[in-house]
Amino acid sequence: MRRVFLTILLLLCSNLVITPVSAQNPVPEISIDCVPKDVSIDIQPGSSRTNSIICTADNPSAFAEEVRIETSVSENPSVISITSPSSITVPASGDVDFTLTFKANQGLHAPITYSWNVTGTVTTANGITMPDAIAPSDTDGGDVYIEAYGRLSITMSTMTRYLAAGETANTTIEISNDGNDATKMGCTYAAEPVAVGGETYELIFDSNSHYEFVDPNSGYALSFNFTSPSPDDVAVFKIIVQCHMWEDDYYQTEEFKVEVEAAKGGGLSSLGNSLGIDDSTMMMVGGIGVGVVALLAVLIVGLKIKSNKRRHSNDDDWDDEIFEEEDDEFDFDDL
Repeated sequence: MRRVFLTILLLLCSNLVITPVSAQNPVPEISIDCVPKDVSIDIQPGSSRTNSIICTADNPSAFAEEVRIETSVSENPSVISITSPSSITVPASGDVDFTLTFKANQGLHAPITYSWNVTGTVTTANGITMPDAIAPSDTDGGDVYIEAYGRLSITMSTMTRYLAAGETANTTIEISNDGNDATKMGCTYAAEPVAVGGETYELIFDSNSHYEFVDPNSGYALSFNFTSPSPDDVAVFKIIVQCHMWEDDYYQTEEFKVEVEAAKGGGLSSLGNSLGIDDSTMMMVGGIGVGVVALLAVLIVGLKIKSNKRRHSNDDDWDDEIFEEEDDEFDFDDL
């Protein structure tokens, strides 16, 4: 082997142009440096599940080099793949950039970290093949992080309810986390006051909100009660249910709305069917990175209250700012 090395060295030296010793290395050499070394990958639905970094192969020698590029993931390589060029050509005293692209499988939990490496090995120098046993090489590497995200799924039974005056009803919202990390999820719920016969009436709730941290692929049932007032005539209430997921106090909201409205003496079910609403409506509300944004799902549930007896409401403390959204009529001609 020593004889082979000396022979290759003599061949290489015979191809050298005489240059100052300080300017170039007299033997083949390669160095690999990648930036950044820590790579994060967003794997939530709709994302590319990829991230790319730039690596530089530096050749300080006097030889033009062909360099073989090899990559690896140390823990469970089947869930993280790395795409790279198989080889690159690096000129004498020069450098070449190349790209590593990481791709993660769907369904990986967070937080989780994988180690990665890239190795550059000189295969030829000035056209002369370098045996693996003596071929110069260099390795760089870092960690791959799977980003955490939450994904809120809501199932709400019976979007239309009929109540007698003074009757108490229960509503259950099934909340689940289809993301890859535990996320705080829950809902607030309230109803706008309704004026009937010159008086204002309100629904009475046993609570106004509930939140829990929900593990991935898990969930819970949020249940609350509300009691109808006793208006002079049929009244339609709108319960606004706002469901969020977030971390700490920082979030950005997105929303959708289902509007159900009925005239006096009408049935809400027929309107619900016209709007494409059934008794078990599933709503999937996007995906977000935990600690970055939140989601707001807004459902408006119609309640028809039958007249029974008169009840005066002197409660003027309702905060109208909660419901400043524009109240447009639904145009059934658009269906």
